[in-house]
Amino acid sequence: MNTDLSYKEKKNDEEVKKASAVSSKSIQLIYYIIAAGGLIFGYSTAIMSGARELIGTDLNLTLSQEGMLVSSLLLGAVLGSLVCTPLAEQLGRKKVLLINAIVALLGTVVTGITSSYLLFVFFRLLLGISIGGFSGLVPMYLSELAPSEKRGQITSINSVLNVGGMFVAYIVNYVFFKASDWRVMLLLGVLPAIAIILWYRKLPESPKWLIEKRRFDEAQQVAQLVYGAKSELATEPVTNAIDEELEKTPEKKFQRWMLRPVVLSVFLALVQQLCGANSILYFAPTILARVGFGESTAMLSTIFIGAVFFIFIFVSQRLIDKVGRKLLLLVGNVGMAVSIILLGWFSGINDFPALVLLGLVIIFIMFYSVSWCGVVWAILGEIIPTQIKGFAMGFSTACLFGSQAILSWIFPTLIAQYSIQVVFYCFGIINVIAFLVVLFYLAETKGKTLDEIEFYYKSLKNKETEE
Repeated sequence: MNTDLSYKEKKNDEEVKKASAVSSKSIQLIYYIIAAGGLIFGYSTAIMSGARELIGTDLNLTLSQEGMLVSSLLLGAVLGSLVCTPLAEQLGRKKVLLINAIVALLGTVVTGITSSYLLFVFFRLLLGISIGGFSGLVPMYLSELAPSEKRGQITSINSVLNVGGMFVAYIVNYVFFKASDWRVMLLLGVLPAIAIILWYRKLPESPKWLIEKRRFDEAQQVAQLVYGAKSELATEPVTNAIDEELEKTPEKKFQRWMLRPVVLSVFLALVQQLCGANSILYFAPTILARVGFGESTAMLSTIFIGAVFFIFIFVSQRLIDKVGRKLLLLVGNVGMAVSIILLGWFSGINDFPALVLLGLVIIFIMFYSVSWCGVVWAILGEIIPTQIKGFAMGFSTACLFGSQAILSWIFPTLIAQYSIQVVFYCFGIINVIAFLVVLFYLAETKGKTLDEIEFYYKSLKNKETEE
């Protein structure tokens, strides 16, 4: 009798483990399909560094028109950031992800086949709207689907695919540039959008959003998928969240305690763009040529820089839930500040070894990819209060793209007017300021549920009021 019971228990355990393993594989694939929006973002932005000149020659464009090919994407991204995440509060994360994928597919296909400058700019603008939407939506969507103990690692998948898209774009640029086949270069960007569309029906909705809409049964079903096993322990976080939602009393959408996390989120988004990383990535050939590299060597070096970027974003993903977000940001600021200040200093010395300068660029990118590249997106999805997440996430992302557009526009003028050394020193100062703000004002969110993070900032405001 005991033997039979033992056998049955063992068989049941094996079935549960098998079901959990299947569920685990399924949810991992779902995370990557959702994060394919990051892949579209990375590829679409980086591919123009090689395609812009080819398109300008083929369509007989002026330099000003070539500049519009790039800036139209960023302008669209600002608009998409402001519209898409608030829309996700109304329609749900899943539906808005699909809408962005369809818009990205349409924008990529038309820009890849048209010979009209006006059509190209218009559909490049549409592609930018989808990219801006993905940028705010994907980290928010992933953070709400992920278990708290793995949330940083899972949210970082967005940054991994973002950087992966950039790296692939650098390779495609190098391979197709000599053939002048810019249409193929652009059209390859349809693949991640197609993946999202094909897998749409299998994607779960955010349990956080479902709970807010009081669709509790659906939220429990999503919890079974996320946590693997069908047990009370697996769905306990969602059950607790449901209980808290039922106990809530109606309150104003925006409250004073929310100001601190919103201001922090905007600051983090701005520093991610103004710390110097994107200027180095987007203008790497120009920078390397300025410090002594030949034009072809400088172009080839961007692939190596992209490879380093791609490798170390994986390091960030492994560390974020172990050492925490705050420590990674602080260490990143120290490494970036030192390397870019040294880069500014040494680049002003005549005949200074170019390989040493390339080494400093690589060190800067290593520290950036481990810290501010992916960690910021994880924090944005965590610290913004749920009640205003759609608007605040969209506003933070719009600030990010707006600052990126402005910096991309004025960077060539800055290095021409003030020398590249002065620009590097300014980036170093920004990193020092960011270090101090993170050290004194940013709370660690590692291992905390989204409700616990909200409670912390709410209680912080209450303490200030009492004092």
